[in-house]
Amino acid sequence: MADHSTGQGRKRLVRGLRAQVADHLRREVLSGELRSGDRLREVELAERFGVSRGPVRDAMLQLAQEGWLVLEPYCGATVAGPAPDNLLPLIRALRRMIEAFALRQFFSDITPDDLAGWDEIIEKMRQACEREDYPAIVLQDIALHLSFIERAGQPELLDLWLPLAARMRFAYGKFYQCAMDIHDEHRAIVDAFHRRDLDGALAALEMNIKK
Repeated sequence: MADHSTGQGRKRLVRGLRAQVADHLRREVLSGELRSGDRLREVELAERFGVSRGPVRDAMLQLAQEGWLVLEPYCGATVAGPAPDNLLPLIRALRRMIEAFALRQFFSDITPDDLAGWDEIIEKMRQACEREDYPAIVLQDIALHLSFIERAGQPELLDLWLPLAARMRFAYGKFYQCAMDIHDEHRAIVDAFHRRDLDGALAALEMNIKK
């Protein structure tokens, strides 16, 4: 009888490596380390991450499907640009709808562990805002909003949300005069969670995603 456990284990390992590479590249786009038009090649990424080309190829395909990259046959991929300005109001509106829906799904089931996790993200954001470290602020911003989607427990929401986040760029300089204002907006959402105030959380969320 064939040993299928080894094959299954190998598949799980490949999926794990793909997810790690995809997460790393996604964070670099969000933080601005990778910019629109930057070229990515399988061989170079495989060497950089110390993996084979298979997981890298799969990660690039996943990120292209999500909207972060544009695949170029025989040439690797390039980092996708942000959405046109005239589409941003629509993208923000869709994000508000999806995240508000997510909040309603889990709000009555918020646990102390949930609150502790969100407080930890907010504290990291506060420290980044004090340093005016905008790449770090972006990572905590996306981590918080992503946690809302994941907490809802419906993978389809993530499929809807990721392409929208991919086409937005977090150009804080256009909307905030002080980095700490970014922290305060997100703190208001989590504070409403602590109060078990759904209406307050939805209002704070809407205010944040208007930008």
